Amino acid sequence: MEFLGDRNTGEARLEPSTCLDGIHSRAIRHVDFSPSGRYLSSASFDSVVIIYELVNNDYQEFTKIEGHENEVKCCAFSSCGQYLATCSRDKTVWCWQIDEEEEFEIAAIFQNHSQDVKFVTWHPHEELILSCSYDCSIHFYQFDSDEWILQQKIEAAHDDTVWAADFSEDGEMLVTVGADHAVKLWTRQKTSWSGESYKWSKAAVLLVDTRWPLYSVSWNKITKLIAVGGGDGHLRFFEIQRCADILALIQLAQEEIFPIDINCITWNPVESNLLAVGLDDGTVRLILL
Repeated sequence: MEFLGDRNTGEARLEPSTCLDGIHSRAIRHVDFSPSGRYLSSASFDSVVIIYELVNNDYQEFTKIEGHENEVKCCAFSSCGQYLATCSRDKTVWCWQIDEEEEFEIAAIFQNHSQDVKFVTWHPHEELILSCSYDCSIHFYQFDSDEWILQQKIEAAHDDTVWAADFSEDGEMLVTVGADHAVKLWTRQKTSWSGESYKWSKAAVLLVDTRWPLYSVSWNKITKLIAVGGGDGHLRFFEIQRCADILALIQLAQEEIFPIDINCITWNPVESNLLAVGLDDGTVRLILL
């Protein structure tokens, strides 16, 4: 299942093109491209976020974002490309905006979590940030007319640390995973006649047969398959089934692919059967299903 080359010729097609070395002083926890590919962001345990810009087909350091007091755990560009969200062990979520002079300015700082914030991501079509935390909660932040607000807070979303989340392609559903071995599905409903206000609520829960945390989840926007990885080295695949108005998470497959922690997974947005897996040994594997 491991794919590291051209499927037709068998020849390797992956090779390093650029090494961005010596910029961070500690381990890099997360990286994310802007939608246009112009910028690349990296979040590090050195409490700094570095922005790289694509210049002459090569990424070069563009600016350094500082403000977090502790390790930066995650960084994520919005779908419009004008915002960057970051989160940290300092319990905060920051929203940065690219201004007219192409500088990253602080748009908002959220201090609503009581513990380490593990993960941030954006709604695929709206200016809506989601954060996951060691305090077991998930928070939603939204731009409301002229300011950023805490739109909703779900306490005890999981029984232990919430490690990651991902939205469905249409943004109407959300899946989260945690240290409580649970995969949870959330949906949102309108709370006003105008349809401008929404509330997220739990729709389904599936407890996975493992004693290890579930660290990462990725929802395939093409096939609708949900992939989950965690501390036991297993890849698990789920789908959503609907019966009348009831939604259910169904586990389709489980494979012990690696003998070490799976820290991060993500589906290729174009090749729907290609999955990238980041492992605790410092390697990235490509899995062809």
